[in-house]
Amino acid sequence: MAVAALAAVGLNRMEGLLTVLVAWLLNQLVGFAILGYPMEGMSLVWSTLIGAAMVAGFFAARLSVRLASPSGSAALAFATAFIVFQGAIFAAALVLGGAEAYTFETVGWVLALNGLAYAGLLALHFVLKAFVERSSSLTVPAA
Repeated sequence: MAVAALAAVGLNRMEGLLTVLVAWLLNQLVGFAILGYPMEGMSLVWSTLIGAAMVAGFFAARLSVRLASPSGSAALAFATAFIVFQGAIFAAALVLGGAEAYTFETVGWVLALNGLAYAGLLALHFVLKAFVERSSSLTVPAA
């Protein structure tokens, strides 16, 4: 959910949605092509549900950013994206099976991993943004 939250904070709606969909697609390519996820009906259902949950997390995070004060929007975006994504996946697991995998330990590990990724991506975003702004403010001498 780090990508969805960062997209909600730093990109417009279409760029953010595209970023989230590309991240989902890359995730699925790694899963099916490299990690050997089985190419069967239930795997494809879960793949689709994960994509839908990522999109829902992105749009919820965008809404939270618009409603929050600027100083708290980055943290709120991450929390919102994470809660919406995990809630959607848990709801699907209740219907399709697999809810037993939702332990505090597992969700805590996923939260920590995504939190670290988000902090790193957010820091990189602000550093690159500052660099671009600084570079664009420099004047180029005329020839």
